[in-house]
Amino acid sequence: MFNRRCPGSSMKKQKKIRKFDGEENKNTVIHFKPNFKMGECQSTTKTTSIMMALLFLIIDPCDIGEAVKMIGVKVPAYIFMGDSVQLFCDYDMQMDKLYSVIWYKDNEEFYRYVATSKHLKHSFNMDGITVDHTYSDSTKVTLRHANLLMNGEYKCEVSAEAPFFTTVHAESKMAIISLPKPKDLTKINGGSGVYQTSDTIYLNCTSGESFPAARLRWYINDKMVISNYDRSEKLHNGLYISISKLNLSISPDHFNNGLMKVTCQAIINIGRPKALPPPKEYKREAILLVRGSAVAMCLTFNFKLTLITLTSTLFLLNTS
Repeated sequence: MFNRRCPGSSMKKQKKIRKFDGEENKNTVIHFKPNFKMGECQSTTKTTSIMMALLFLIIDPCDIGEAVKMIGVKVPAYIFMGDSVQLFCDYDMQMDKLYSVIWYKDNEEFYRYVATSKHLKHSFNMDGITVDHTYSDSTKVTLRHANLLMNGEYKCEVSAEAPFFTTVHAESKMAIISLPKPKDLTKINGGSGVYQTSDTIYLNCTSGESFPAARLRWYINDKMVISNYDRSEKLHNGLYISISKLNLSISPDHFNNGLMKVTCQAIINIGRPKALPPPKEYKREAILLVRGSAVAMCLTFNFKLTLITLTSTLFLLNTS
């Protein structure tokens, strides 16, 4: 509220007197101007407008406790392909009145709620975005049929009515996850046959289709080894496959009872730190057992020892 009285002035009460011009039924009301000791100040509409304009110049609407306040958005860090999701916008209008709530994906508007409009809800065409108006309002928007085009940053912008038209916003990122199908497993190619010491084994590992791309790791008898080559390939459907190659020079230490266990592990990191849902790791493994010739060599060696022992025994018997 603005005080229309000039500081330092003493305004006298207005008096109304009747002035008679000789006829009792004819009279006029005369308003006397108030008397000021220090300057004159008239409470007119023009003066009030000037004061309001000056107030807008010197006061930031955001500093006023009655302005709309943004609390934050609730956007999941990730969802899975084909799912539906609700994005929440949490704000406090305080003493303001709501004008509109607008949702953006990567700074492009796709949903608008206007409180004073005849049609409260309106969505805009955007590739990959399907808004469900039934379950959307001024505090949330519902999206159906999650797909890779929905990856990105989502922003909620809230605007208040006059006089300040305050606008606040908050944003967060959401990722769409596509895991390999049960039949689309990680595979190891190569490693057939029997290997001897100093041989080189050539192996390829290929992950299932996913988004994001999987990371591949090699293990020999559960101990990690470094690959020789790694790459990811984007497919026509937007998913990725990962390919890794391992060229391993075989040593006697690689075999345990004539077998060497080779594992290729595919890892997909889901989510991000300090976000909901919590981060996870998706892991799938392919295992290959490689045969070594050490088993056959060991059997042959034992057989030769037996023959030598028998021969020696027979020789001793004959001489005695």
